[in-house]
Amino acid sequence: MESELNPYVMVDTTTSYLPDVWTLDQDTDVTLDILLPNGCFMNVTVPRDAELHEVKEEVWEMAQRVPLFGLLRDSDSYVFQCINLSTAERDDLTEEDRRLCEIRPFQGVLRLVERQGDEEEKALHSRLNFVIGMGQREFDEQKDPEVHDFRKQMRIFCENVSLVLGPSTWEQQVLRQYPVSIESSPDLPHYLQAKLYEGNLVLAISVEHQSSESTFKFYVPPSINPKDLLDLVLKKKGPSIGLQGDQSQNFLLKICGLEEYLIGPYPISQYKYIRECLSCDRIPELILVSSDKVQLERSRPESKSEERQRTKSTASEASSTLKRKKQLSSLSTWSIEEPFTIIIHSIHKLNYDNKTKVAVQCGLYYAEERLCGKVYHTTEQVLEDGHCTWEDTISFEIDVCNLPRMAKLCLVVYEASSAQKNSRFRKYQPQASKSHLQQLQQICEKDTLYQLHEQEKELMWFLRKHCCEQLPNSLPKLLKCVKWNDRTEVAQMTKLLQLWPAMTPYKTLELLDYAHPDPGVRSFAVRCLQDIGDDELSLYLLQLVQALKHEAYLQNSLVKFLLERALQNRHVGHRLFWLMRSEIHFPEVAIKFGLILEAYCRSVPTHLEALEKQVEALSQLKSASIQALKKVNIKKEGREKLKLYLQEIFGKKIYQAKFYGLQNPLDPRFKFGKIRVEKCKILDLKRSLGLGLRKPTLREGRLSILRMGRMDKDALTFVSGSNLRQDMLTLQMIRIMDRLWKDEGLDLRMIPYRCMATGHRVGLIEVVPDADTIANIQKEKGFTATSVFKKGSILSWLKDHNPDDISLSRAAEEFTLSCAGYCVATYVLGVADRHSDNIMVKTNGQLFHVDFGHILGKFKEKFGFKRERVPFVLTHDFVYIITKGQTQRSQEFSRFQQYCEQAFMILRRRGPLVISLFAMMLSTGIPELNSEKDLDYLRETLVLDMSEQEALKHFRAKFDEAIKNSWKTSINWMAHNLAKDNKMSD
Repeated sequence: MESELNPYVMVDTTTSYLPDVWTLDQDTDVTLDILLPNGCFMNVTVPRDAELHEVKEEVWEMAQRVPLFGLLRDSDSYVFQCINLSTAERDDLTEEDRRLCEIRPFQGVLRLVERQGDEEEKALHSRLNFVIGMGQREFDEQKDPEVHDFRKQMRIFCENVSLVLGPSTWEQQVLRQYPVSIESSPDLPHYLQAKLYEGNLVLAISVEHQSSESTFKFYVPPSINPKDLLDLVLKKKGPSIGLQGDQSQNFLLKICGLEEYLIGPYPISQYKYIRECLSCDRIPELILVSSDKVQLERSRPESKSEERQRTKSTASEASSTLKRKKQLSSLSTWSIEEPFTIIIHSIHKLNYDNKTKVAVQCGLYYAEERLCGKVYHTTEQVLEDGHCTWEDTISFEIDVCNLPRMAKLCLVVYEASSAQKNSRFRKYQPQASKSHLQQLQQICEKDTLYQLHEQEKELMWFLRKHCCEQLPNSLPKLLKCVKWNDRTEVAQMTKLLQLWPAMTPYKTLELLDYAHPDPGVRSFAVRCLQDIGDDELSLYLLQLVQALKHEAYLQNSLVKFLLERALQNRHVGHRLFWLMRSEIHFPEVAIKFGLILEAYCRSVPTHLEALEKQVEALSQLKSASIQALKKVNIKKEGREKLKLYLQEIFGKKIYQAKFYGLQNPLDPRFKFGKIRVEKCKILDLKRSLGLGLRKPTLREGRLSILRMGRMDKDALTFVSGSNLRQDMLTLQMIRIMDRLWKDEGLDLRMIPYRCMATGHRVGLIEVVPDADTIANIQKEKGFTATSVFKKGSILSWLKDHNPDDISLSRAAEEFTLSCAGYCVATYVLGVADRHSDNIMVKTNGQLFHVDFGHILGKFKEKFGFKRERVPFVLTHDFVYIITKGQTQRSQEFSRFQQYCEQAFMILRRRGPLVISLFAMMLSTGIPELNSEKDLDYLRETLVLDMSEQEALKHFRAKFDEAIKNSWKTSINWMAHNLAKDNKMSD
């Protein structure tokens, strides 16, 4: 034993160990000699009945204060080793819930050695490395104690959530694995009530019997729930398939083509699928399935490491003997009434010219607010070989006691000639009184980007209790009025926050932006989101993931909230996984997102398997696209050769096996079928890879994906070499707009197709079946140079697909509604680069836009002139369909204009939400959204500084401008069609 201690560094070797200490009273403390893996030797005094995991926690806390702590890995990577008194051999103490008095280590000496991982844990690490996109070793080798603590605490947290969720009933298991999509209100909107058949829903329900299938129509009230509907089906059709008595517990209703079942106490008309079918004038299709055919995932047995973690988490919940006896001393910052002071010593390896005079600028900030009236500068020093020394002491004009918890010290090294002077903030005396309530109301109605004046800040702070009681949604503005460099005001705001009523979800999101770093504020925001539904949560999940970037610490309320909801709902977990996985290549978030994904994937081993298959399939797609693009240059003359090469690749059995039965990453309710080799192709735009897939069976899920051009319904588009995050944001906003309009009773038949980045410049795009581009439609009806001026080309195309008057009239109405929606949406969002190849029409008349590469008014220019000079696209052939061939003054056109005006005013009333959602995406690195100035475009289009009447008048002027200048759009489209051959070969 002595020879092995020679290489160790000795640190505080004095011990007070007694040979017979293990026979003494339980309250006796013992001093142990601990040998660390980094070569250090230390003493630790603990109760004799302390458990090993408690001893390790104490050792790890002390180890942070001795040399070479950075060489240590996570504490879970090590186990204690001691000499067994009975056998005189070394024992690895892997069971950390054992007590010292039971183990009785010889001479009170414990050694920490690396844990020998079990094979299951190694295999799990390998899988996690692949699925997450970064190695577990990168986490293990982190020298930051916060990382190790976060991993440990999140395992405990996720374990506790899982314990709360289970054991569960069979129905709860189905709901967790196959979540249902429910609308927030049980009341059917009036625009859908009109589509009922004599007040009833028409359902097509299929029943299987002896390898045959029969479909029956049922007319049921929209208020019927799934259980009653199931009883009705079994009562009427049960005898015909040999069922006797009450069999409802053995069957349930499944949505055809989706991995979703109708379960729950909701009215059947509250299910999203039913409402979508009603909206599209389509009969909902259901199938009666046996309960034993529902595939529920079985939880796999725990590995040794997982069992160990569970045991430790249970032990951690119990009161710790060691922690009870341990007395901690601390110094409150409130007692330090001295200026915050730093010393700027030196800088090394500065890559700049020698003999340059440089200085350092320092500032204290809370979010974007400067805590001191000025910034501070060091003296100027000459740079020599990248080295410069100052030894300057800087005392800030703020005492330590007034520093907020989330204060940040920002340092900038600059060339001396670049120094700029900064002015102090002007102080204003409070002038507020209760007579200013009207002024307060006006302030609260201002949009998110409005900059409060000092007098307005003083007024809001003076009336903060009134804001709490009467104007709870004013909290984001009130927080901007707090002097975060004054501990008294911070304490008052913290106290007031405990009384603040819950806010609406869309206002709550503002509190999770970068402007509000205080943990108390962010925890309050998370509490306000606790009752939000899963569908609404998914709607805002894109922003919530970005909000994680603004969290100062790994462990916080928001990450716990998202993990908990992900564990409760598989679809939320699926989307959360891919939103984080797609950004894992960014160094600034790789560790944070990787740790969160590790915590989630470890907690859902069954979902981990599904995600693993998806990642592997996408990896194969990326590899295939790279091979194809290297093989043949993407030119018109090589397109057919490239298509044949792709078909050769995807015809291989390995690709067929990878995709069959695979969950769709875009929508886990769908499953892929066989690859349709004859439909595989490379599409021009964004180097998209078109992949056709067959549905597995008649009633199993299928994928409906498409990219621009003509492809079948069962197709997948994989995009490589393009950043899809801007498309994701734009489509999310269109989806939210559609929801806002529907909440107001306005269904504009929008098609916010799914789009998702899955990695660095790769992703998937959902497409719409039975659709074609305006360019293809126009060229089908005329010569390229003149087709854009033929106003009847689109209407003629619709007639081809809707030959009778009733279907054509319905198609014209679909076109009118969707055109109004996209006119307003593209105008508000400033969607640019609109041409005939990124506007599409479905055969049922629905119009929709695709490819959102330019937003927020970033219009393309040529020779210094904007190529697009209209607020939104409303060409003469669009108007021709809307008016059904009549003049612009027709009743149909007036109704179209009313749709546009109503849609715009609804969005304007929810303008702060639109701006807030964009503001939360500033940290994503989206090219056309990288500063608050980009958000000014939204303020301009929504004219939030105008009254309702002025705003409506403003929009009408823009509407008239779009009609008046529509000929310019036609000319642009003609130039586009001449410059590019858009016709896609079949």
